[in-house]
Amino acid sequence: MTSKGQIHLREIRRMLRECAPGHVWDEKDHRIKVTHGDKIYWKLPTGHGSGGQIQRPHVRKLAQVLEILDCAKREIPSL
Repeated sequence: MTSKGQIHLREIRRMLRECAPGHVWDEKDHRIKVTHGDKIYWKLPTGHGSGGQIQRPHVRKLAQVLEILDCAKREIPSL
């Protein structure tokens, strides 16, 4: 699950399926752009070099920008 304040990309994807249905996941070389409705978060790291682990503050900010923080906390309690 989480360790050292990090969350695996598969948990983030699962959370987005539940909390932001219809979102668009656009992965580039170093960043992932997540779009949901008219909200865009374009700073999510890809997790290369860390085994797909993303620092918790990035995931929290993603949820805030997409306005799904309450749902995200239910899906990933460590947020």
